[in-house]
Amino acid sequence: MREGVRALIDRLGYANAARFIAILGGEGDSVVEIREKRMKSELEEIVERIERRKEGL
Repeated sequence: MREGVRALIDRLGYANAARFIAILGGEGDSVVEIREKRMKSELEEIVERIERRKEGL
């Protein structure tokens, strides 16, 4: 299961993999994992942008 989810994420990215699993009716841990990683990734991107702007000042 984890290998399949990893393959979906690698191929589709977190958001589209989560959408694909949701379409299939997924409600298990993998969907939660994907959502958590996506949220963490988005937060990390925001923090990086803030830090880059601070450096530019």
